[in-house]
Amino acid sequence: MEEIKDNSTLVSAETNLDTSDKISAMLNGKTVLTVDDEQSILIMLNKLLIRLTKNCNVIASESGDEAISKLQDRRLHPDLIISDLMMPSGTGKDLYDWLLANRPELAGQMIFASGGVSDKLQEFYQNMFREGRLIMKPYTITKFRRCIGNVLFKPTAQEKESAPKSEGEGDEAVSTKIQPDNI
Repeated sequence: MEEIKDNSTLVSAETNLDTSDKISAMLNGKTVLTVDDEQSILIMLNKLLIRLTKNCNVIASESGDEAISKLQDRRLHPDLIISDLMMPSGTGKDLYDWLLANRPELAGQMIFASGGVSDKLQEFYQNMFREGRLIMKPYTITKFRRCIGNVLFKPTAQEKESAPKSEGEGDEAVSTKIQPDNI
């Protein structure tokens, strides 16, 4: 893969890349699987993850099919999977469906990135957006961190009990999304 000269296709310019923040600490020492069919975005995403953490193992795949092939080896257990949604050789949705069927413990560790969504994926797109697991390209580092936090943040039982309930939902419905002021 070749070097990127212009990273504007992935993230807009932001200056605060302090690796001591909460999200960087969450990624420290973790394994992240990145999946995108556009090499320039894949390179930039991998560089961004390494820059944010300094100690993150990044494994790159250029398609959903390639990611599935890697994940068939059960020794690979990524803490986070960041996947493009629309790719010609296995979409992010295909990868997600495969995870649900074959490695369900990893399905909740996925973040989806997209520059647009087809009509047939509209419902899936809306569900992932509601869960805080979809980020639209180009995205800011702040939004990227927030999306990672939504996936990696696992509240304790005490935090779940004390978290505010969503209006109109039962006792088991608790918001676990990272809010902007928590990052």
